[in-house]
Amino acid sequence: MSGLTKEYFDQQLKKLATKEDIRSGVDELAVMVKHGFDGVDRQLAEIVKILDVRRVVEEHERKIAKLEATLNVKL
Repeated sequence: MSGLTKEYFDQQLKKLATKEDIRSGVDELAVMVKHGFDGVDRQLAEIVKILDVRRVVEEHERKIAKLEATLNVKL
């Protein structure tokens, strides 16, 4: 049991993470997660813009209504 000295414990304690180490790791992780979600948000915004056909449908509905009125028919 000669290895169980104060010096041995001090050496082993130096290998453990400190609060600052953990805090730094958490900060880095938070930045990485934020950047990841920013990328997803940008991609989602592009997808929504591509799939948003409401304006096109509304324009077609106006044209059909105008065509119906001009031809005096109901399509």
